[in-house]
Amino acid sequence: MLSTSARSGGSIGRRSMQVMTNVRNKLTSRICEGRSTTSLSDCHNGVIRPISFFFQQRQLSVVKCSSSCKTTLPKLFPAVYKTSYFSIRGCESPSQSLFARQFSSVVSETVSTTSSDKGSSTKGETKDNDNKKKTDNASFFFDNLGKIFLLVIASIIASLVRSSAGTRNRNTLRDTLEDIALVDPVELEELRLANSALDPDTFRTILQNVYREFPNGTCSYTDFVHCVRRTMVQLKGDAFTVELGHLVDRLMVQVLNKQVKRGNSSDGSNYDNDRMPVSLFLTILTMALYSETKDRIRILYEVLQHQEEIQKHSDNNFGDSTEDTNSGNASTHRVSIDQVRSMVGYLQDSCQLPPDTQIIPTDTKYPTQQWKRGAPEELVPWQKGNNGENSDLIDLYTFATILRSKSVCAWGECYYKRKFNKEDV
Repeated sequence: MLSTSARSGGSIGRRSMQVMTNVRNKLTSRICEGRSTTSLSDCHNGVIRPISFFFQQRQLSVVKCSSSCKTTLPKLFPAVYKTSYFSIRGCESPSQSLFARQFSSVVSETVSTTSSDKGSSTKGETKDNDNKKKTDNASFFFDNLGKIFLLVIASIIASLVRSSAGTRNRNTLRDTLEDIALVDPVELEELRLANSALDPDTFRTILQNVYREFPNGTCSYTDFVHCVRRTMVQLKGDAFTVELGHLVDRLMVQVLNKQVKRGNSSDGSNYDNDRMPVSLFLTILTMALYSETKDRIRILYEVLQHQEEIQKHSDNNFGDSTEDTNSGNASTHRVSIDQVRSMVGYLQDSCQLPPDTQIIPTDTKYPTQQWKRGAPEELVPWQKGNNGENSDLIDLYTFATILRSKSVCAWGECYYKRKFNKEDV
């Protein structure tokens, strides 16, 4: 603090001496200008010496100085005035009166010039500081241009590596799903072509007989096979059977084992005696159905309608449901979203969904994106509307839209580049 005050005092003292020197030089040039040698000597003795003495001793003895000297000098030159004292004795010398006037005038000009120079210097310093800041900001970018460039390149490379790793994880899961599938698309196509006699009308007859024989909607796989075989013999004789049936049996074994692990069977020891939903067996049997996609979708929807009726009668303890489930084609009522999700799960277990559409991202995104096989609830997301109970009921067109969506894509229907409408269901 003391050093700061000392520096400030020294600066003020130097500025005061500079001002006093300027005042002395200007007074000498103004008062003594144009005089003879004698007058110049008088001027020197009468004016210059007192001024020199004043600046050396910071004391001034003015004899009858004019009133302007008393009032103007303290205002224009306070730094000198505070360190000096004036003895006003009264003097009638014209040169001394001239000295007072010239002294006041010169002090005014000198102080104003010094103030102007100081203001100009301050403005110049401010402008220089602003320019320096701009230069520093601009130079920061150019000084670190190499580092910034390397940072951008590193970010791009890291993003590409992360994306490549995520894609590799997805492809690995897809290959795994393809390896565990017991039936490939080529075999499915061969199965349908081999069973050209199993048309939609024949399948509907089988469906009705199965629900008539098992009104509660469940049976074992052995009982289901016997019922289907009897119906086919009744329709077209002993020669009518499911061709390439070993593919269907292979899938049945896999699906039944999965159901046993999930706890959906009554006895885990022998899958032939496990009572499963009839809709599960019929869904797997549709793999051999020789028909267009829209007919296959209609039949699956009719299966769900029968299951919905059985579920309603079971919930209401209404009794035997054979009256509604045995009457020709399926009724016109809609099905619940839970029934639709169950059907999607059956299609997924029986390898009727492409592996790509079953793969969904997990919440693990860093360091790389992880993937998993989606559950039916994840493949068929559904939000309840504001219509109360009817918000969860699905009609035929909505059911067909779900099966053809990119998240389900039953039988690869989502890969066709055309828009489906209500005439296609």
